[in-house]
Amino acid sequence: MKIPSNAALLLATLGVVGCSNEQPAASAAPVSVTYRVRATDTVDVSYPNSSNGMDSEVVFASDMPWEKTVTLPPGKIAYVTAQLKHGYGTVRAEVLVGGKVVDSSESTGAYQLAKASAVISAQ
Repeated sequence: MKIPSNAALLLATLGVVGCSNEQPAASAAPVSVTYRVRATDTVDVSYPNSSNGMDSEVVFASDMPWEKTVTLPPGKIAYVTAQLKHGYGTVRAEVLVGGKVVDSSESTGAYQLAKASAVISAQ
């Protein structure tokens, strides 16, 4: 009995598995995501930005509702956190994709935190 060589095994494997001239799928287009926060007092807001980094800002009650729109690639996690800075109040955080709320939370109390998140899928 003849034992096949490595080259023969490789050719046999390629014959079974097959070769393909398929090109990889073009990467999906980035998606527009809006973060929205509403609060009865000043909050610290944090969220991922379009540059693959994080942004954080202080938002005063007089500037509510606060919104920020960023562009994220599919597969990225969009999230926003908002925490009351001064004592008691209510804070709400939302993530919107395509103008629709995909996640939200609301908290009431002293120094409360609200957060919302979503995995971005191709549109």
